[in-house]
Amino acid sequence: KYLRDPQVTVMIKEYNSQRVTVSGSVKTSGVYAIKGNTSLMQVVAMAGDVDMNTDSGDVIVFRTINGQRSAARFDIDAIRAGKASDPQVEPGDVVVVDSSATKVAFHNLIGALPIASTAAVFSGL
Repeated sequence: KYLRDPQVTVMIKEYNSQRVTVSGSVKTSGVYAIKGNTSLMQVVAMAGDVDMNTDSGDVIVFRTINGQRSAARFDIDAIRAGKASDPQVEPGDVVVVDSSATKVAFHNLIGALPIASTAAVFSGL
């Protein structure tokens, strides 16, 4: 009824255990599965690309090497322009797209203007 000493071969078709976290000034922050060689720009694209209203152009990649947490800064505008290389991300990396305080404040101001205008109309000003 039972096989004795069966020989079994398992072939992995695909694995999704390699993940990176993307947060900050991107359209969709989250944890993304990567397969094989994946570049920083590809990971940013997976997150819906940078939010042009708030990004500063700086990207920080946090990585744990031999138990030590390290960080590297990259200029995403220079990578897009071909002036800097597009680095590979590794499983476990945390990618943070930095936001510009000036752009965030300006975006918030623009977002508040229609409300302020409407309030002025209703108050008779």
